[in-house]
Amino acid sequence: MQTRLWNYVQRGQAMGPVPEEQLRAMLASGDLYWDDLIWREGMADWLPARQVTELVGAPPSPPPPPAKPLPFAIPSRVPIQLDDRPDAMTRAATGPQEVSLQTLEWLRRTKPWVRFLAVLGLVATALSVAAITALGLTAEALPGAPASLVRILPLAAGLFILALHLPPLLLLNRYANRIGRLLRSGATLDLEEALRAQKSFWKYLGILTLVVIILYILGLIAALGMGLIMGGLRH
Repeated sequence: MQTRLWNYVQRGQAMGPVPEEQLRAMLASGDLYWDDLIWREGMADWLPARQVTELVGAPPSPPPPPAKPLPFAIPSRVPIQLDDRPDAMTRAATGPQEVSLQTLEWLRRTKPWVRFLAVLGLVATALSVAAITALGLTAEALPGAPASLVRILPLAAGLFILALHLPPLLLLNRYANRIGRLLRSGATLDLEEALRAQKSFWKYLGILTLVVIILYILGLIAALGMGLIMGGLRH
């Protein structure tokens, strides 16, 4: 079989002809680039070597790209909950008994004390408001007491006590209710609701404590200022 002869262009000059075996060796060794033009008898025009199928053959089909794994895995049985308060359908989808029995037991022992403190606080608040109201009615009969001041002070004191004590007691009672719901269902979402109620209670107490500390510091500053002013007046 007669070997085909090829011509090629290298550094702008036409070279050859050379046998096909030599041309292939030059392409393999890098002496001739695949982008260099080549030609042989029977071809209509010069072509880059990479476009001559009898030299390169049919290009192999590229392997399919590997599937990219998800950045994180989401268990199919756990729904993605975006709402702050899950509805009944989402609650049912989580399945029963998601919380460990030990966790349920500790919360079962906690609930009576939470309920006791909430009820005791509500009773104490109601008695305090009633006592202040009774004192206001009694003070109305004292001679020399301004009638308007006697009516306003008990009302203001009662509203202050209600505003101070009622919100944390209601939050504490809600925490006990959430524990009761959790003990009945054993679902994780009910545990989250109970912890959210507990967080609200402690958050309120924390804010109230900061307010009391600030008022205490302001009172001390005012008392010191008044002491200095009174001392200056005496001298």
